[in-house]
Amino acid sequence: MSTSFEWTIDNMTVAPQQAGQSDVVTEVNWRCTGSDGSLTATVTGPCGVSYQGGAFTTYADLTLNQVLGWLDQAGINRPFIESIVQDRISAQTVDTVTMSPPWQI
Repeated sequence: MSTSFEWTIDNMTVAPQQAGQSDVVTEVNWRCTGSDGSLTATVTGPCGVSYQGGAFTTYADLTLNQVLGWLDQAGINRPFIESIVQDRISAQTVDTVTMSPPWQI
C-alpha cells in the first residue's frame, strides 16, 4: 500500500498590528502525517514567516493552500519532510526485539 501524506496547520502566531495590517501571521506550526494502512508517523515543526507589505489576506480569509505556500517560500522542503515520515513508517515494519544490555545478562 502506498503512503498518503496530509499537511495540516496546528496553529499560527500573529502580531496584532504590523505594517499597517491586523493579525499578521509571524509563525506557522505545521504537521505532516503519513499513513500506510494501519501504520502512521508524524513530523511537526515551526516556520517563521514575515509580511513585507503588498498584497494581504485577512486572517479570516486565509486558506490551507496559501499557508502551505508560505512554508514552501520559507524553505520548508515538503518532499524531504515526507521522506522522513516515510522512513519512520518503514522503520515500524522492521521486526525488532528489546534486549537488556549485554553487561546485565
